[in-house]
Amino acid sequence: MLLAPKRIAFAIALAFALRSAQAQVTRDTVFECPVRPGALCVEVDLPGARLAGADLRMADFSRANLRGADLSGANLRDADMERVDLRGANLRGANLSDTDLAGADLRDADLRGAHLAGTDLRNADLRGARFDPEALKNADTRGCAGCGSSQR
Repeated sequence: MLLAPKRIAFAIALAFALRSAQAQVTRDTVFECPVRPGALCVEVDLPGARLAGADLRMADFSRANLRGADLSGANLRDADMERVDLRGANLRGANLSDTDLAGADLRDADLRGAHLAGTDLRNADLRGARFDPEALKNADTRGCAGCGSSQR
């Protein structure tokens, strides 16, 4: 299969290119990270990115810095966001169903109205985050800090 090595090579090249670059946000692209379903944005540095309402189903933002980003109303269903930094991010009304947020830093994030059914929040940090505790009832919260309480 040639697809996997090409995807890995692209991810490595993108990570190196983005490491020293300043994020430039447009409607269709966040620097060189395409804003579309299945986008490959591993380890991107995009603090404060404005991605409200974006369709990012199955995107890979693992280990990315999205601190303070606006992802309100975004569709992140089935996305890989393992170990992503979402501190202080706005995720109000976002679709995070079946999303991998294992080890993610969601401190002080706003998750009110977010869809979290089937979401993997193992070892995530939600201390200080605002969310509806009922939304977590079908999520995997083993080892999650702050999942038992919300600042609403």
